[in-house]
Amino acid sequence: RILWMKVWHSNRNPQLILSYYLSTVEEFGFAPLVTQSDPGSENFGIANAQTMLRQMHDPALAGFIQHCWMRTKKNVMPEIAWSQLRRRFSPGFESLLEEGVQGSLFDIDNTLQQ
Repeated sequence: RILWMKVWHSNRNPQLILSYYLSTVEEFGFAPLVTQSDPGSENFGIANAQTMLRQMHDPALAGFIQHCWMRTKKNVMPEIAWSQLRRRFSPGFESLLEEGVQGSLFDIDNTLQQ
C-alpha cells in the first residue's frame, strides 16, 4: 500500500526521502512492522530509521533488521505505476507551468521558483 507520494526534482537525496518516511510515521502515529525498498542509496536512511525505531520500541528485535531489500526485478510493479503516472501527469502539468511562465506568474530565472 502506498502511504505517501511526494514530488521533487530528484529522489536521490537520502535526507529528503527519510523526511518523507518520518513525516508519514508521525502522521499515522506508528511505524510499520517492516519496510521494503530497492537497494538505492536514497533508501538507506529509511532502512536505518525503521530498524532503530522498531528496536527502540521492542528490545527483543535487537540485532534484527526491520527492512527488506528487494531485488530490482521485484520492483517492477511500482516502477510501472510511477512511469504511467508520470507519463499521464507530466504533459498537463508542464502545460500549466508554461501558462504560468507566459502569464509572468512564474520566473524561470528565479532559483526559488525552479
